[in-house]
Amino acid sequence: MKNFISLPIIALAFVAGSLLQMPSANAGVNFLGVAAGDATTDDVILWTRAKDESNPQPTAINVQISTDPIFTAGATTTLLAGTATVATDYTVKANVGGLQAGTVYYYRFQTLDTVVTSNAGKFKTAPDPKASVSVHFAFSGDCDGLIRPYALAGQVPAQNLDFFVFDGDTEYETSASIGSPAVHSTGNIPNPAVTTATATQSQLFEDFSRKYREQFLPVNAGGQNCLQSFFAGQGNYTAYDNHELGNKQYINGGAPAGGPVGSATGSAPFFE
Repeated sequence: MKNFISLPIIALAFVAGSLLQMPSANAGVNFLGVAAGDATTDDVILWTRAKDESNPQPTAINVQISTDPIFTAGATTTLLAGTATVATDYTVKANVGGLQAGTVYYYRFQTLDTVVTSNAGKFKTAPDPKASVSVHFAFSGDCDGLIRPYALAGQVPAQNLDFFVFDGDTEYETSASIGSPAVHSTGNIPNPAVTTATATQSQLFEDFSRKYREQFLPVNAGGQNCLQSFFAGQGNYTAYDNHELGNKQYINGGAPAGGPVGSATGSAPFFE
């Protein structure tokens, strides 16, 4: 569901006036990756994560969008994407509007001082509904961390797809945190200890965010950054499945629909 403020490309005067009021960024900020999704004929959702691990703080982020893959002057629009904060695990999502139907766009994120720039991503808007056009797309799902770094997914961007349908399970809450070192949580993401059969809502959010971040990190130093290039390679339409819900009993139909999953106090069960 698109519930973010639309940022029309023509609204540059508003953006320019807003930049002066936003927190400044610094060279310690690191972009985890980029993604585009839910493109229509004239808008799209763009995503990134930006955090200074040594000095976490709210960081205002710009997004640049262009029909030119090298973002030359005159072909690029810069908009305020939002502010990365701890409340969203330092992620930013922007609903960018004012786009042309059936058009390939390139995008990237930057700190306001332009010192740090993310990798670039690409997406294509949906064609005019009255137009007769062919589409080139692929679909799959179930990115179980046990098979990281997903070598085949790294080949998808070369297919130059119009879009990709991610049919659920963008991460697995039940794997890649235990077992052999090859599938352990990587980098500075610790493996949490399971101390109780219940979970708070904040704990569930923290654990899900941690698992999703792993999908952009290499298993071993210098290796493929898992799904980072895949998410940047084309726009995606993504569905939920049982592993996004954190309740694998849905596999067997054993968990009641709408059952409790976490609470403010940790009194509700966390089905694993």
